[in-house]
Amino acid sequence: MPPLSISGFWMLPHSMAFPPEFRCLVEAGADVNALDERGCTPLAQYLHDVAIPDALVVQALLDAGADPHRGNTLHQSLNGRNPSPDVTRLLIRHGADVSKGGYGLGRTPLHMLCGGASTNFCLFSQNLGILLEAGADMNAKDVRGETPLHCACRYWGPDPSRLDLLVTAGADVNAADEKGSTPLHVLAASSPNNPTVVANIDLLVSAGASVDAADANGCTPLHIAALRGNIFAMKALIAAGADKELLDSRGGGLLHYAACSSRPFPTSFLDATNLDINSRDDMGLSPLHWAAKGSPRLKSLGWMLKAGADIHARDHQGRTPLHHAARFGLPQLVELFISAGANADTLDQQDDTPLTLAARTGAYNAVIQLLKAGVSVPKVAIEFGEPLAICIRTSSWRSKIFSMLPRMVRFLKKISPYARFKFGTRERRSYQATCPFTIYRYRHWAKADSETVTLALFLGTWS
Repeated sequence: MPPLSISGFWMLPHSMAFPPEFRCLVEAGADVNALDERGCTPLAQYLHDVAIPDALVVQALLDAGADPHRGNTLHQSLNGRNPSPDVTRLLIRHGADVSKGGYGLGRTPLHMLCGGASTNFCLFSQNLGILLEAGADMNAKDVRGETPLHCACRYWGPDPSRLDLLVTAGADVNAADEKGSTPLHVLAASSPNNPTVVANIDLLVSAGASVDAADANGCTPLHIAALRGNIFAMKALIAAGADKELLDSRGGGLLHYAACSSRPFPTSFLDATNLDINSRDDMGLSPLHWAAKGSPRLKSLGWMLKAGADIHARDHQGRTPLHHAARFGLPQLVELFISAGANADTLDQQDDTPLTLAARTGAYNAVIQLLKAGVSVPKVAIEFGEPLAICIRTSSWRSKIFSMLPRMVRFLKKISPYARFKFGTRERRSYQATCPFTIYRYRHWAKADSETVTLALFLGTWS
């Protein structure tokens, strides 16, 4: 007998009587415990699809032999927008396991309730009491090590009274997941537009949460709040006694994380923290270096430059922020740094300029931006050859470089095939290295476009 699909029958007001179609299907031998492609039984599917589940409908399914253990039934019920306390009691009375992990993440029904879509505090409170009375573990962990309190803190706008219920019920405010993140870390990572974050932080701190707890990377909640650009969370943490000078496992400080945020920080914040905008981590990287390795909004870097960030700062490899922006292919940052006075011809300890570094890493857009800015192309790079040779050694560049080789083949046909040929290398190569047939084979790798041809004229010369 095919699986019993019932969601179509019960998209009706929850007070309506049990539909006769269901009775006919059951009497005909339909399997009330069949699983659909999502692993849901008809009972779980009903609880998932219906806005306000009806306990009478659930009772009818259970009477027909529906198994409350299959298909994450209790999880589905508690994850909805309007989890019914009557349905929760009914499922538990019929043997639903309040400690069962589901959804492949090992989350218990209590995890689902705390991280669910319901905004009704009354329903949340009633269901919480029912689960705890049935023996649910307030500090149970899923496969990622998260407790129900972690899930509640991750919700987009948790009501402080909801967190207060969990804390009062015995939730561990310092429980750490497998990455070392505590509920306070999760709150600090919430949206900067979260209106309740300050009240929730104050609640957890008053319950004993450690404001300086470090995760597996040595990051404190204050670091996470800075990374998210959450000024309100940062002020609340600092007011609660968070140490502004703590460093992570790489030596990165508060301003390093603030530099990676996509939101600008007011100058008053920097003045209030009294921290050095040019501080260095263990690799000699300043906050501006960190910003150049990511992709923050340009306006978020303005406050750093206004605060005196050194555009010429070098890390332990001799690289400036412009080197890093070029290496990671961030053309907008390349343009910003050059306009701010960065020297595009600066050599690092490997004698790389930003241009040669971008060429080696395949940062095509950064190379284009550097060339548009008028950066000179070095005739010789000490170790790896001229930029075109560097590009050819980089797999991400080959299709772009070889796409313009037909143009070079046509040029070669005008001269002797045995002529000495310069192909963007430090020295002239023999016929074997510049055979037109070899080049002809490569030209099928991609189609030329005007931009790569222009790039070739900048990067390579032949004679």
